[in-house]
Amino acid sequence: MSRQRSLTLIVDGNGTPPLQKNEDFAKTEWGKILVENFKEEVEGFIDTLKDALLKTDDVGLDKYRIVIEDDINNFRQIIDKEYTWDELYALVSNIIFLTWPADRKIASELKDEAKAVRDRVKKRFAGERDKIFIYSSKQAKEDIFLMYDILDAVRKLTIEFSNKYEAAKREKNIIDFSDIEHLALNILIKKDENGNYAASDAARVYQGKFTEIAIDEYQDSNLVQEKILSTISKGNNIFMVGDVKQSIYKFRQARPELFLEKYNTYENVIQLFTNFRSRKQILDLTNLIFANIMSKKFGNIEYNEEEYLNLGADYHEPKKEINYAGKPELHIIDVNDVGVDLASARTQTRCANARTNRKY
Repeated sequence: MSRQRSLTLIVDGNGTPPLQKNEDFAKTEWGKILVENFKEEVEGFIDTLKDALLKTDDVGLDKYRIVIEDDINNFRQIIDKEYTWDELYALVSNIIFLTWPADRKIASELKDEAKAVRDRVKKRFAGERDKIFIYSSKQAKEDIFLMYDILDAVRKLTIEFSNKYEAAKREKNIIDFSDIEHLALNILIKKDENGNYAASDAARVYQGKFTEIAIDEYQDSNLVQEKILSTISKGNNIFMVGDVKQSIYKFRQARPELFLEKYNTYENVIQLFTNFRSRKQILDLTNLIFANIMSKKFGNIEYNEEEYLNLGADYHEPKKEINYAGKPELHIIDVNDVGVDLASARTQTRCANARTNRKY
């Protein structure tokens, strides 16, 4: 059942596409994701231009400041209001960037740096716009309807393959990891007389067996695992440990929101923010980076002082004057930049990591 559910976004259980012909594409599941992602990119462009704006504070650079402020105002129009798909399509297609003033009499490295930043933002904006806003709302929906027969065939093929795959495993008397979870759940739940799922006799045996249930890495639990553990619990004897910032298994249907819902609502929450593995230099840089990039939109949590990693280890510095724990290094590689040799960049990063590991 869970394997088929992911296909229902495009084709519902009745074999019809869950999309109305008169529906605004921005209100569809696909449109919502595209608009949200695009606006997040634009917010990043604004932050970048604000940094460039600081470079125009010097006397004589007012004309360049006006240009960047106009760029910021253009981008704010995109994120400060809700639009239909066609309204947003028209807005982003008709944004006009002011020409950067040419004045050879003004020789300023800050001016040149500001221009370079602005040019990169304009290029990235054009790339995002031309990647997303290529159709009107009507054209986008027509594309989806044209894909319907193909996607419906994929849905049927997937279900048929799944059934035959299950039959082949039964014939050979083998199961995979996903089967273990689902078969365990089948043993622990049953339908009652009203058609609702309830704990089975086997589950009630386990409810009486376990005094406490401790779950580690809870942020990586999926819905099947959650149902298994909640079914064998008494309802008040589960102890969960996790860190949503370390969630990496969404590709295995992990649901970090299970952790977040309890983290934000439970009264008995113990915060384990003391770090005994790393030196102060590492923790300071980690906190600085994630305080600037992690938010509820990006990472499901606001990374602030309440979430910081705090030094717990007492590392004694060596008496000899050696570079035992120097400054940590952060290497950022934009693989989208023209001319970046990805293989070379990876080699350089491995070398930098080796140097950093030796320092610590």
